[in-house]
Amino acid sequence: MRKFFTLLGIAIKSNVYYRTSMILNMITPLIVLCGQFLMWRGLYNLSDNAIYSGMTRSMMYSYILIAFVLNNAMNWSTESRLSKEIRNGDVVARVIRPTSFLMQNLANMLGGVVVQGFFYVIFCIIVFSCFYRSLFVPSACNLALFIVSAILGVVIRMAINDFFGLLCFYVTGYLGIVWMKNAIIGFFSGALIPVVLFPENLQRISMFLPFEYMIHVPIAVFMGEYSIYRILLSFGIQGFWIMFFFALHSIIYRKIRVNMVIAGG
Repeated sequence: MRKFFTLLGIAIKSNVYYRTSMILNMITPLIVLCGQFLMWRGLYNLSDNAIYSGMTRSMMYSYILIAFVLNNAMNWSTESRLSKEIRNGDVVARVIRPTSFLMQNLANMLGGVVVQGFFYVIFCIIVFSCFYRSLFVPSACNLALFIVSAILGVVIRMAINDFFGLLCFYVTGYLGIVWMKNAIIGFFSGALIPVVLFPENLQRISMFLPFEYMIHVPIAVFMGEYSIYRILLSFGIQGFWIMFFFALHSIIYRKIRVNMVIAGG
């Protein structure tokens, strides 16, 4: 674990070194948040008692805010960095380090989550403090359970990012991988619209995929929509997906190492 925290410290310093770029990357998504808020505000203004799939105005506003925080706090990608390292050969430094490839990727991603997540959590607390009358405020118990679910969701997101990062060993460019991953995650995780608004067929499909357990399920726990049994079941499912992608990493990386050829002396 000491090696992991050393790598994590390096990743955090790397993320805060370029401060101007970091600040712009964190402020820009706020424009999307404003657009989502205005869209749902307009929909709810069509009727004084408008309720969409059981979600009141205050619940939807809270959903938008929490989904924004979870989606952008986890939005750090490894594909671009890994693709560049593969192209210039620097990836060999990762391979020969006395730490696993998975641990290095997780440390790099967690460093970004710590920096960007801290900013958005503070932003979320400020918004809830100022506009709590217009937002859904959870009980202390639901908040604690939400934190556990959100952490598990972050780990799932990092594991999925790691999986897509490994695909860079098989392609010449990474942009297609990034766009595909962001489109799938953005839609099926509930980051764009709540999963409960999906058609029934899509909801059934989403239940068997890992994506809704990153954003939609933690928010459902936050709002008290799940019973204690279903919450514990969701924790188990989140744990399953984490182990699944970690095992998948081991299988894929083993094949990569067997076929890896690095030119040079």
